[in-house]
Amino acid sequence: MASVAKYTSQRAAKLLRHNNRTMGDGVVHSNEEIDDSRTCQNYHLKKGGIQEAKQRLQEVFFYKKENLITMAEVIVTLPANVKPEDEKRFFQAVFDFYCNDFGENNIINAVVHKDEVTPHIHID
Repeated sequence: MASVAKYTSQRAAKLLRHNNRTMGDGVVHSNEEIDDSRTCQNYHLKKGGIQEAKQRLQEVFFYKKENLITMAEVIVTLPANVKPEDEKRFFQAVFDFYCNDFGENNIINAVVHKDEVTPHIHID
């Protein structure tokens, strides 16, 4: 299953901070399903933060307005029928698909979260 959401710059910064969480970072998350003891199992296929997002925005033309959508996020959940040993290959294929579709230079961050109920990838 996949979902897409859009974010302004201010919300994108919070999103990236949430997606790039690490164990013991002191950040309080509103999602109560996050198991901090498993955060160390999260992994990146591409790691970037707000600085990389700002850099990419400087490279493209956009209208400067207060509520400008500057980032979209695709979340793809691991299907139940994917074997555990095929998980990384599945998420790599998802990442490769979106790199091909959007252009890898337009993807700022791609992280797999394993510290929640179901493994899923966030592609920003």
